[in-house]
Amino acid sequence: MTEKTQDERVSARALFAQGATIEQVAAAVGRSVKTVYRWRAADARAGRPWEALRNERRRKDSHAVLVILEGRFAHLVERNDLEDGAYADAVNKLAAVVDRMRIRLGDISLTLGVLEAFAGWCVEHLTEQEMPPIRGAVNAYLDQLKSGG
Repeated sequence: MTEKTQDERVSARALFAQGATIEQVAAAVGRSVKTVYRWRAADARAGRPWEALRNERRRKDSHAVLVILEGRFAHLVERNDLEDGAYADAVNKLAAVVDRMRIRLGDISLTLGVLEAFAGWCVEHLTEQEMPPIRGAVNAYLDQLKSGG
């Protein structure tokens, strides 16, 4: 395997772990969907399943943790089988954790503003041939933001 192919496989694996679809990965690394599926299968046979990398990344992703916490908070608010004191305490504790995470992660509009500025720079400075991998990565990133990841 050439060094270029190895670099493409590493990039493909990383993009998939970040939440990109196989089609997005293939477009970003300039290979066919079939080739990317073949790489993923070969890595799985070698004990490096891409899905495990994606799951590990999600477990460490603060945005994904916040989405999980918000879901648990909503579930807790809907429950009414706890004693009043225990229920209020649990709701308050989880609400405080969710609020601290939101503050720490910041406002999504800042992230989107930076992404918009980056897209503008790319349009001004890159050729049309250089744009497909950028578009693929940006679309994968936006999909991840939409899913709370």
